Amino acid sequence: MSHFLIACGGTGGHLSPGIALAQELIARGHTCILIITQKLVDKKLSQAYPDISFVHFCGIGWSKKFWLWPKFLLLQLKNFFVSIWLLKKFQVDVVLAFGGFISVGVFGAAVLLRKLRVLHEANQCPGKAIRFLSYFAKRIYLPQGVHLKKIAVKTVRNFGFPVRREIQKIDRWNARKQLNLSQDQRVLVVVGGSQGAKVLNKWVIDNFEALGEKNINVVCVTGIGQGSEREVEKCQADGQKTKLILIPFALNMHVLFSAANLVISRAGAGTIAELTRCETPSILIPYPLATDNHQCANALFFERKGACLMLKQEAMSHNLFNEVIHLIADECLLENMRYNMKQLNREDATTLIVNDLEQLLIPVEYSA
Repeated sequence: MSHFLIACGGTGGHLSPGIALAQELIARGHTCILIITQKLVDKKLSQAYPDISFVHFCGIGWSKKFWLWPKFLLLQLKNFFVSIWLLKKFQVDVVLAFGGFISVGVFGAAVLLRKLRVLHEANQCPGKAIRFLSYFAKRIYLPQGVHLKKIAVKTVRNFGFPVRREIQKIDRWNARKQLNLSQDQRVLVVVGGSQGAKVLNKWVIDNFEALGEKNINVVCVTGIGQGSEREVEKCQADGQKTKLILIPFALNMHVLFSAANLVISRAGAGTIAELTRCETPSILIPYPLATDNHQCANALFFERKGACLMLKQEAMSHNLFNEVIHLIADECLLENMRYNMKQLNREDATTLIVNDLEQLLIPVEYSA
């Protein structure tokens, strides 16, 4: 049995794979402590896993605003000393970090105490924290086709994105029954990521009536703080009723994706991995201000595999409605996307990573 400290808070794209790995590690008899932030998204998701231990760190991301630098450095220093205490108290063997501001202090403490250090990057464009910390890592897990300059090939494994155990494709009839949606109408699900996307929420509100006229029900995950949960029902000219369901935050994304004929989403690595697991066709709209434009790179990779369509945000108002109407009715194209996702879903990243971690722990005489 080994002890793992996993720094994975800040976004759903970091926390979700951290939980996935913790689930598998705990099932194999290891112990895990997950370091998360005090953001509401971390609180919401972590509350659903009472069998996993979480520790909350304070902090802010790196900013170009120089007057925020002292606060950033002070909190990093605080996290560094708390990490030293955690590593000693729980006799941690491995530190695994997913990037973001909470990774730096934890990794620094691991270097000082000569612990086994591992990184995971989910996106096609590695972030600043991952690029900086990669020089101190024994192992780095990257998406397929991604490499880091000046990092030895033997250090890298291209294993993909760990997905939580409960994220599995379920029967469409069962999924729609859970959402109280009609079986014989089409369903469009719109997701703006763990933080939500106002531009996608607005598009849903502006186009719901027109979508309803095509007998399309809409479920929109609006994001925490973007209004309360509510349901709107419209009676169409032919007598059929269509629904708009607005949900601020959803833990059962596999139910939403399994119920959907089509999903509109941002292009975060976590959402793409869950879409792939559920084999749900999508139109991806990358967040244009994402660091290093990584969401665009994610969407392009997925589109080139024939698993989605990508649309830039600036083209939404002119093209998105027509793309949705065309694609959601084209069962041949949708089936082709599902087939391509099935090919991408052949390997279980969680199992591959945990197997590799256990292999790394075999040499007793690890040299930092």
